[in-house]
Amino acid sequence: MRWGQDPFWRDMVMTDGDTFFLRSDYATIHFERGPEGAVRRMIWTWPGGAHLSFDKDQILESKCACRAGESVARLHEQTRRPL
Repeated sequence: MRWGQDPFWRDMVMTDGDTFFLRSDYATIHFERGPEGAVRRMIWTWPGGAHLSFDKDQILESKCACRAGESVARLHEQTRRPL
């Protein structure tokens, strides 16, 4: 994740494909993808029902050959970049 141009590190545990659990905030984070497979939105949900969504302000063309439905962790393995 990034806050502007700065990295914002958070350890997330994958629970299902593009869905992760963030222990430090006790939140579930789901990444939504567009038809080309790139992540377009991130939705945070807490046990009390509150949620917060973030839309990408700039969609860049992916440098890897990804297909819709591939998990973020698989893309991480292919590109060797931190999540």
